[in-house]
Amino acid sequence: MGSLQVKKYPQIAHRLCTAVGELSTGFVFVMKIKPQQLAQLSSLLVRRYRDKELVVSKAGDGELKAKIEAIVGANFAAEETIENEARQMLAAHAGATRDMDPYKMFLIAKQKLAAKKGFIL
Repeated sequence: MGSLQVKKYPQIAHRLCTAVGELSTGFVFVMKIKPQQLAQLSSLLVRRYRDKELVVSKAGDGELKAKIEAIVGANFAAEETIENEARQMLAAHAGATRDMDPYKMFLIAKQKLAAKKGFIL
């Protein structure tokens, strides 16, 4: 892939561009977003960034869209993994959490797991 130069917020671009390399490729993609929506999002981002001259890239729009789709898709997969871990943790302690709101407990467990892994929800 070609290189990407971001005029504003280069630290964010660096984190986004390196995130795919840091994530496991073994994720099962059970996404909360449809592939068509992901494609529309990436197209919109590339178009808006180009219109506002926020990025200058050596890569074509297709490569940029593919990179955005990969990063956002990996993010959804990582969140799904955290959610599954939270469900398993709550299932293991179902007796102790019987009198508590299950959804609230799920959110708390998910937030704690995400914080522990350095994942921003």
